[in-house]
Amino acid sequence: MSGTPKTRVLVVDDEPSILLEIAGTLKRYYDVLTATNAEDAERILASERVDLLLTDLRLPGKDGLALLEAAKAAVPDLPVVLLSGHGTIEEAVKAIRLGAADFLEKPFGPERLQVTAERALELRALRRENERLRE
Repeated sequence: MSGTPKTRVLVVDDEPSILLEIAGTLKRYYDVLTATNAEDAERILASERVDLLLTDLRLPGKDGLALLEAAKAAVPDLPVVLLSGHGTIEEAVKAIRLGAADFLEKPFGPERLQVTAERALELRALRRENERLRE
């Protein structure tokens, strides 16, 4: 099941070539917003509806874990996927404990990226449905 054009994904990476590659892959399925640092990403999250956040772990200034915490504080059910080319198991565990939906190790192919994004969005939909049923 592919996302609809209404589904909005924010991609955050400070490397322009990686940002373009990820955004290009996801634009086939989603409306994609981009940022090169956590501060710009937080401004977008405050002013735009975002359905999924994909962020690099290593960013200038605030890192991806700090962005994850800020995003979850603002939008608790926002699925967040952390991306890293040199992440450690400890960082991955910390990300999951902070509420990340997944942790993707770079490099990854377009299919893996799409499957990860779709799974994170489906998990959010299931959680929302569960909440509705409980009410």
